[in-house]
Amino acid sequence: MLEKLDAQQTLTANQWKIAFAATIGDMLDFFDFGLIAFVLAFIVKDWHLTFGGSGLILLASGISAPFGSLLWGWAADKIGRRKAMIGTVLNTSIATGAMALTPEHGWIYLVICRFFVGFGVTGMYSVDITIIQEFVPTARRDWLTGLTTTMLPAGSLLGALLAAYATPYIGWRGLFAVGLLPAFLTLYIRAWVPESPYWLMRMGRFEEARQSVGWALQMDPKDITLPAVAPAVEHTRWLELFKYPRSIFAGALTGLSQTGGVGLGLWRVTLLVMVLQITAPVASGLVVWLSISAIVGRFFCSWISDAWGRRTGGVFSCLTAALTMALAGYLHNVFIAGVSLLD
Repeated sequence: MLEKLDAQQTLTANQWKIAFAATIGDMLDFFDFGLIAFVLAFIVKDWHLTFGGSGLILLASGISAPFGSLLWGWAADKIGRRKAMIGTVLNTSIATGAMALTPEHGWIYLVICRFFVGFGVTGMYSVDITIIQEFVPTARRDWLTGLTTTMLPAGSLLGALLAAYATPYIGWRGLFAVGLLPAFLTLYIRAWVPESPYWLMRMGRFEEARQSVGWALQMDPKDITLPAVAPAVEHTRWLELFKYPRSIFAGALTGLSQTGGVGLGLWRVTLLVMVLQITAPVASGLVVWLSISAIVGRFFCSWISDAWGRRTGGVFSCLTAALTMALAGYLHNVFIAGVSLLD
């Protein structure tokens, strides 16, 4: 069955639906994750928040993030990819929506809610990528995974638009309340996504796996031949991952390299308010352009990874980011034609 899936030359409409569902889900969950960056800019002065208090609000999700990946990754292996996907959406959106009930000056309440947001966001990312890769041929996995991550800044773009233009009407609590809405849309989209055939086969549910592959390939499952002798059900332990220490180290190092970018993304609206002496809605408007450039940049980096090679493209991306980050810091008070080089 899996060989038939892997032999595909073109993707079916159902496989595109899965990619679309995962892409929209990731985008909306990162919208929830990034909302705090905009809200902080609105409350930091009124609440007289210190850098320490502000930092704890933003750091909370980072503390729980590694545990969220482990928890939801384990759940995806135990109860299935589909159920875990739905669980991560509810985890993130409910924790975000709960922040609309934040008491005045209740920054500790925000810290607690953000802690639970971190669980859901990293779990969602882990599970979504897995289910995409298990429904498409090997030759298409890297490209579709890249496409899914390319649209993550669109979540920040949505948050920036709401913060810039809707906050005067709904307030910062309204932004958090809006964070509940993506859950309903995402759950609706994912309702028709079947369980992963890989997971079903691991569980020994071969007939259901055949139905799942038939749905993905848009063909009659009866035309997919089951093996005469069912393969043994796999029983694996997570400790087996450490048989590949170099891959684990490389993956962890890649994840750590994102720390600076995520930290800057959470602080950027507040930094723009403080450095440029502008209002939070105006700063949010500037983030609209930053988000658009991030989407373009991700498409460009996805292209150069194929055109130039993974190593060359990766080195170029990292050096460009480091250089422009340093220039933004040193030239933060320089304006050209009224435009700040920091932005």
